[in-house]
Amino acid sequence: MHGGDIYSSKIKHDFSVNINPFGFFAHLTALPAFAPLSAFTALTAFSAFFSGIFSALKTYPEIKSDSLRKFLGKKYSVNPANIVVGNGASEIIFAAVKAVNPQKALVISPCFSGYLHALSSLGEKGADTIFFPLEESEDFALTEAKIDRLSALIAEGKPDMLFLCNPNNPNGRVCQKDAVVRLVKFCSNTGTIVLLDECFMELSGKPDCTLTDAAEKFPNLILVNAFTKTYAVPGLRLGYCFCGSQEIAEEMWRQLPEWNVSSVAQKIGIRLLEKNGSIARHAEKISFQRNYLAQKLTALGLKVYSSDANFLLFRSDFKINLKEKLLEKQILVRDCSDYQNLGEGFYRVAVKTRRENRILVEALEKILEKK
Repeated sequence: MHGGDIYSSKIKHDFSVNINPFGFFAHLTALPAFAPLSAFTALTAFSAFFSGIFSALKTYPEIKSDSLRKFLGKKYSVNPANIVVGNGASEIIFAAVKAVNPQKALVISPCFSGYLHALSSLGEKGADTIFFPLEESEDFALTEAKIDRLSALIAEGKPDMLFLCNPNNPNGRVCQKDAVVRLVKFCSNTGTIVLLDECFMELSGKPDCTLTDAAEKFPNLILVNAFTKTYAVPGLRLGYCFCGSQEIAEEMWRQLPEWNVSSVAQKIGIRLLEKNGSIARHAEKISFQRNYLAQKLTALGLKVYSSDANFLLFRSDFKINLKEKLLEKQILVRDCSDYQNLGEGFYRVAVKTRRENRILVEALEKILEKK
């Protein structure tokens, strides 16, 4: 269902999870991406960053992460009352589904499987799920024409909730801001709540495509984001959302337990927000590496789909299970055969550093030359 299973097999290189390839330490220093860190520089940066944080282990967390919400509100110009913080974006998605309690949901396909997992928590009498398929011939992009057809489906079916991922997972395509705004406005007329997942937006290098600055303008919008991918801290479990409606935010809080986010996670989140000036530079580096990796995979005879994000979706027509073969080389990729609207032969790989990308390419070269 998800990437990141480094526990079932011995893994040296995990390409199944899509986090910032420059790592957590890149946010602790002002050094350029890829710049080598001396032991002294690394220790100094680490000590300064974590100064006072671990003392939080001795205290209960703020129940609603008030200080972190204030920092998020200041950074993104959003009223903290409209912000909900959770134990990863997954908890936020679950809380949103519980709060809205949709009887009918519309899901783009392919897209992140976590939405269906959250919908399944509503039980057998939960949401009736409708799938809106994207076209392989269009690199699974949500085009203007597709949005017109999607709007017609929404007008006809009047779903209670629409799930939209931008950039979309697993193909990484960004939908332009004006198109998303048009869709959210249309959904307001049908009473449809839009859960917009922007967890990969900052690493796409397309800041003009986010709806963060417009989140409070749309009472039917729940905009989800997380620290996980941007800051390379998947183990921290820290996500948040901006709600266009304070009523929805309050209802989401009612679905969450007290102290749902640890004191340490809250404090680290604040420190990361204070030190995020390197994100735009990282996005630029990721774009360069994405182009390199796409060219190499294409040269191997693999069908690579256009992406704006820090990962690539590709299809292999070779009669060989690439995930299993790569596991033999201690490399993990995401088998996408379980995605709605995909199937056997589809894989997703994260864009990493040039050294790691070369390791993946060389491993695939050896596997495919023996096909």
